[in-house]
Amino acid sequence: MFSTWLHRVLVNLCIDRKRQRPLADLESAGELTDSAPRADDMIEQDQRKKMLDAAMAELPLRQRTALALCHFQGLSNIEAAAAMSLTVGAVESLLVRARRTLRRSLETMAGEPRRERA
Repeated sequence: MFSTWLHRVLVNLCIDRKRQRPLADLESAGELTDSAPRADDMIEQDQRKKMLDAAMAELPLRQRTALALCHFQGLSNIEAAAAMSLTVGAVESLLVRARRTLRRSLETMAGEPRRERA
């Protein structure tokens, strides 16, 4: 009785193994790609964020507010103007000055030579 049961278990195991797809060779599996960002990319991104935060902190309050509302909060110039109780033209002027100052600050921090615009 035990031997009959043991034979049945072995036969079932063999049938199950035969039904399974054969394992592919390791060479045919191909290369696995890691979708996680690389450590050096993460460090560089963190450094850029710190530089941007430092440059943003140097901006005058109204320029920093306009830039934050339009670029980081996603408000339109009209919405930012309403939030700041300014005209749209004033907000656009603040944005132009903020971007210019921010660009200069970031170039200085990165050690890049300043380029004069034509």
